Amino acid sequence: MKNIALIAVCSLFFSQTFFAQTVRPGDVNNNGIVNEFDLLYLGLAFGETGTARATIDSSWTAQTIIENWNGSFPNGLNFVYADCNGDGMVSEADADVIEKNYLLSHNDVPFIPDDVLAGVAGEDPKIVFLTEDLVVPEGGSIDLDVGLGSANIPVDSILGLAFTIKVNPELFQGNRIQFKFEKDSWLGADDAVSITKNLKQNPKANGRFTVAFTRTDKMPVADFGLIGTVSFVLESDVINLLMTDSLQVQIDSVIITDDNLEPLPAIGNSINLQLEELIDSTTTSTYNPILEQIKVFPNPTSGWLLIKTANIQTAYFEVLNTLGQVVLHQKGTTDNFQSLDLRPFPQGSYWLRFYTEYGLKQEHIQKF
Repeated sequence: MKNIALIAVCSLFFSQTFFAQTVRPGDVNNNGIVNEFDLLYLGLAFGETGTARATIDSSWTAQTIIENWNGSFPNGLNFVYADCNGDGMVSEADADVIEKNYLLSHNDVPFIPDDVLAGVAGEDPKIVFLTEDLVVPEGGSIDLDVGLGSANIPVDSILGLAFTIKVNPELFQGNRIQFKFEKDSWLGADDAVSITKNLKQNPKANGRFTVAFTRTDKMPVADFGLIGTVSFVLESDVINLLMTDSLQVQIDSVIITDDNLEPLPAIGNSINLQLEELIDSTTTSTYNPILEQIKVFPNPTSGWLLIKTANIQTAYFEVLNTLGQVVLHQKGTTDNFQSLDLRPFPQGSYWLRFYTEYGLKQEHIQKF
């Protein structure tokens, strides 16, 4: 009888211990903080199912785990921690919870810092700006192509990627920094096989903006080349504001993980942009949202561009190469549709500037 009683007490103890397990929604790797690493973990558990929590809840409170699921991460942590909203399935909805609770922390468990491996120049893959140093206008929009790896040093195996874009917060408008992964890139950034998140850290305050990507098919890839584009809009009076005519955009805190969630060494990069004051008196230097009505297509193009100006009076157009040199200047018209002929120019990246009654708009153009 004593043995039976002892077994019963032990069973009750372990039962209570298990049911005391909790999860903080978004902290997928259960290390005390929600950050980009949690999205990388989520990719490896994507599509897994198990017992749902008592309620579907993503609020930042300790949520009780009903029971463990039938799978674990390589470090032994159960997949149940990837069920951020508690509905019993790991899906893109759980990635939304990571975005919602980003950078929240707790002391339910001892804090364990995530591993970031600094790369060695000439040995490890580098994330780079494919757009060369160029001249950009104050108050203009900027698009910078970003690549990962090279022909000499490609990425051997990647399931997840995260990095931080850093600029001086006084130089750009609002929170309009954004990064868009190229859906046709070698990373396979298609909605069917990946999840991407722009994890904003109030970039207007600290100038940092984190991007995270994970494949959801659990199949790592290897290659190099274009992965996406970072875009933002400059303030209109940067040169007078900071007494400088140059701007540095930096990528750091690069994280690459393979299908075992092992961090791989990688290197960041930076680019210097030369700023140009707006001296045309017919334009205003403050970016006006009405300029978003101007559309350019097709882009990429093999030569001809059609421009829809939507009744916005355009004084003239300029096409610049990546060195900031004006290669084409054309007077605007009052027509709703206008065209530009880029056939004489080599393949590559160009910038199309519109000088209008509402200010200046700049569009990145790719010619193939």
